[in-house]
Amino acid sequence: MDLGLRRITGCQDHLFGSNVTDAPTASTTYTVTGTDANGCSNTSTVSITVNALPTVAASASNTTICNGATVTLNGSGATSYYWMPGSLSGASVTDAPTASTTYTVTGTDANGCSNTSTVAVNVNALPTVAASASSAALCEGGSVTLTGSGATTYDWMPGSLSGSSITDTPVTSTTYTVTGTDANGCSNSSTITVNVNTPPTVVSSSSVGTTCAGDVVTLSASGAVSYNWMPGSLNGASVTDVPTASTTYTVTGTDANGCTNSSTVTVNVNALPTVTLALALDTMCDIDGPTPLSGGSPAGGNYSGPGVSANSFDASSVGAGTYAIVYTYSDVNGCTDSATQNIVVDVCAGVNEVSGTTSISVVPNPNNGEFVLSFNVASADDYVLEIHNALGQIVYTEKLNSFSGQYRNDISLAEFGRGMYQESDNT
Repeated sequence: MDLGLRRITGCQDHLFGSNVTDAPTASTTYTVTGTDANGCSNTSTVSITVNALPTVAASASNTTICNGATVTLNGSGATSYYWMPGSLSGASVTDAPTASTTYTVTGTDANGCSNTSTVAVNVNALPTVAASASSAALCEGGSVTLTGSGATTYDWMPGSLSGSSITDTPVTSTTYTVTGTDANGCSNSSTITVNVNTPPTVVSSSSVGTTCAGDVVTLSASGAVSYNWMPGSLNGASVTDVPTASTTYTVTGTDANGCTNSSTVTVNVNALPTVTLALALDTMCDIDGPTPLSGGSPAGGNYSGPGVSANSFDASSVGAGTYAIVYTYSDVNGCTDSATQNIVVDVCAGVNEVSGTTSISVVPNPNNGEFVLSFNVASADDYVLEIHNALGQIVYTEKLNSFSGQYRNDISLAEFGRGMYQESDNT
């Protein structure tokens, strides 16, 4: 029996065989005519409903993104969706493509019919951002310049600073992060660490807190590696100075990191006393014994020098010559100064009678220690005028060099006791 299948559409297509395949583009009723061996025929029909494919559309939240960013893909027009590449399912999916990618979505409707759509996403590479610093380490209070490169704009944290080159003053060691953005709006970051070194703890001291002008003081410092002292521009952990007035010294210490700190120490300086010496006698004979010294100011000091003992000068113990007598005085602060004056000791062979000398006049006589002494010498010579007490001790002496003529002088012996005194002239 022969069977023939006929499709009923606008046109008649004839298919032959007991099993045939067709691809109808619209709903179709098929009629099959079967013929047996006797040549007898009969027919039968079957209707095939053809459903239209869904209209599937694909879109992206951004068609251009930066590497590392995500994109949301959306499908519409079907019931279920399947995305490639990535094997993602759903009407809305998220992906992070590392390169430009064309996504294909396959949408299936309720009839099980499928269709596809594509969407392209361009991926821009991230900028290569680099960060650098003018110094990797600085001292507390110092500033550092930070520089970014590889992008168009730059933002720095911490500090919320902007610019390819910025300046900051970190108080502690800090890791800076710069975010650079290129012309595509893509960003990348880089970090750099700046170490902040704390300054040294510098301690200063002085050998004395109070001293006298002209004395040497020793200044010491610790806590750093090198030291500079002002005033004076002295260098070293231990230095000496001779301050002339009260002074506050500042030492600046520098450690191994080049960081500095300072410390101060004050040295109070007391002025030296003003000492003068005007000896009551400056010329003596080599035969003169111990004679009290006077004329030092302020009172209360001590005399020293050759032939000096117990503040008296013994010309006979040193002989002829010129001798420096030193008067030394210490004040209540312990500050000491001195003054010096010479005493000349002449060789005196003895006492000669002065020829041509008129009698020595003492007016009034007797007196209370205040009197006028006068005499006349005809020949010019070197003379020594002495006044002795009853014990023979010299209480007044005066050297008359190359003297001749009339001598007259107001003499005061009020500081000595009452008694008998005798004048003598020695050549």
